[in-house]
Amino acid sequence: MPDADPILRSDEERLTIPDVPVDNGEPGMPSGGGGGGQPKIWVISGRLQVRETEIDGDLHDRDLIGVEVEVSASDLGADGPWTQWGTTRTSRTGEFSLREQNAGKSRFLRVRARLVGSDLEVNESKLDDLASFDLLDTNWRIVWKSERQLEGPNVAVGTRRFASGGGWDLGNETFRRQALIWYVLRTTIDRLVAEDSWFAIGHKIAAIYPAHAIGGTSYANGLTRMIYLHQGKPDTHWHPDTVIHEFIHLWNYAHNHGTINWVGAVCSLRGDDPVDLTTHNVQENPSVAFAEGFSNWAANALLHELWGLRLARPFNRRHVVRELGLPTLEQVEKSDYGVDGALRLLHCDDGAGWWSHLFGTADTVPDRRPDDDGNGVADFASETGVAPLTQRVVPPGPDHLALWDVLRVFRANPGRGWDTDWQVGNVDYGIVRFIDRACDIHRLGDDVRQMLKRSIDPLATDEPRDALAKAAA
Repeated sequence: MPDADPILRSDEERLTIPDVPVDNGEPGMPSGGGGGGQPKIWVISGRLQVRETEIDGDLHDRDLIGVEVEVSASDLGADGPWTQWGTTRTSRTGEFSLREQNAGKSRFLRVRARLVGSDLEVNESKLDDLASFDLLDTNWRIVWKSERQLEGPNVAVGTRRFASGGGWDLGNETFRRQALIWYVLRTTIDRLVAEDSWFAIGHKIAAIYPAHAIGGTSYANGLTRMIYLHQGKPDTHWHPDTVIHEFIHLWNYAHNHGTINWVGAVCSLRGDDPVDLTTHNVQENPSVAFAEGFSNWAANALLHELWGLRLARPFNRRHVVRELGLPTLEQVEKSDYGVDGALRLLHCDDGAGWWSHLFGTADTVPDRRPDDDGNGVADFASETGVAPLTQRVVPPGPDHLALWDVLRVFRANPGRGWDTDWQVGNVDYGIVRFIDRACDIHRLGDDVRQMLKRSIDPLATDEPRDALAKAAA
């Protein structure tokens, strides 16, 4: 007999175990007995999870929601042939249950799962990337099989985890990564729709991993509605930050007006090697730079909103000029990293929001920079500092925009002067235009509009707090 299933261990015991192989062996004998050929209702139940450490570095067992589950039976042996009893889907807690009337006294049983739903699919590229949907029904993964005939009628297969060392297909490295991609995308899609139905993409999307990308990089195709996650060196393109980055490209395609002019643009597509920020001064047109910078920003913002990761602060001016090589506001608009920094300013919530941030100048490092570990040394030298505003009068109204407020800037608002969804057909529609749109749609006022533009200008010397009145003595 295999070792006891992990679900039978105490929660306290399991939580003290590091990321070790999981025993997904056969559970104990199910309850109940056969009926001598009399029809009976079989109930096969269980739960699907994926074990991961990639989101925040800690070990988590994540419920897999909406995964398709198939139950099959055989009266000949543990290797079939199999008769399908039916399919079902996992619940919001990853649980599944399938009922089937069958007169057999005992049966061999098999449970398979595949990452396919009405609005999402995760699979791997078999032939070429344009034919990656599961047309040949090849994406089923065996998550449990009985090694002997079971009498039923209640068969609880326990919790099946995609993890290293798991039995059957559960321990396959590629399948585990695909399950994590499903978890990340399913969680993100569901949260967006729960917040605002307009945030839905409205089309089925697919994530392909590993993808056979000709350019050796991950990318999103707005025509096929597919995310292609490259398997390169280092092999990290299946990690949550890249998955969400590429998903946001699809979200952008579904919520804008026009077509991005990619001709002549040099995009910061993600290759095998890490980007060297000290030389990253590629100048794109503002529309393309905005698309890339928006995905960079949104990946961090969603990881913060959904899983509590650290929310990045805006870049200080010295970093923008010295490290990114962007000495003017015009060049900031043509850089995806410049756009990312500006969107961080819109969304920041430290202190009194954007009013508290200290950007410094190209020659002066701002004080009060982040020191998360409290050792007296700035941990994020590229970011702004945050100052108290006890001597300033902060005006009423918002001092930052929520993630969802930033996303709503994409939506047409004729009453506020913007007749279409965010336009991408004009190459000059970049981050400065987006700030104008955000100020109009959210009624932030001209003072905030001017302050935001000054804050992202690398050659400016004033700070957001300089736009505030001084408090009375």
